[in-house]
Amino acid sequence: MLLLKTHLISERVRIKKSLLLGLIGILILSFFIYALTGLYSHSVFNLGNRSTIYGSLLIAFLLATTLTANKKSTVFLFIILLLPAFGLSDHWKSWNVHQKGVIKNIKNNQDLRKIGKNSTLIVTGNIYSRLGSFAHVEFFSMPWNVRAIFGDNISTKNIIALAPYTIIKDGYIFDPKFGEKYLLKDKVYIY
Repeated sequence: MLLLKTHLISERVRIKKSLLLGLIGILILSFFIYALTGLYSHSVFNLGNRSTIYGSLLIAFLLATTLTANKKSTVFLFIILLLPAFGLSDHWKSWNVHQKGVIKNIKNNQDLRKIGKNSTLIVTGNIYSRLGSFAHVEFFSMPWNVRAIFGDNISTKNIIALAPYTIIKDGYIFDPKFGEKYLLKDKVYIY
């Protein structure tokens, strides 16, 4: 006969201090990416977030070791973790539908094809999605997204999104976040 040892949910789990200190060290070291450059764009609501993944590892460890300690705390933590996820999923879905609609409108816009090669296209709006007072999920905030979405429909390569940090001075548009500079040539169009 084979006997299996079972653990009750109320059993206390001992936290290995060396593992905990290692995870805290990883979290602290992960913040050094911000010390290396000011160009790293951080968004806590981003699905592919590269800056909170290390903190998530520490939190997962702490949750795994403390959830078995108390049933009430387990239920409370699940409510705290699951409710925001379900609330944000609707926002992500509607923002994705909106993005697809904007891209479809750009591809179907015949006026964009008339813009000359030496002209500049300035894109306003749809830089980030808005969730209450937060503007967080990027769309046109990065130059490579703007070029990829508009690229086939327009002959000019001077396409820039007008973000809050964009500077217009001396016949140039400068994006200090990504270090891109655009000369305002021939004509300027706003989309």
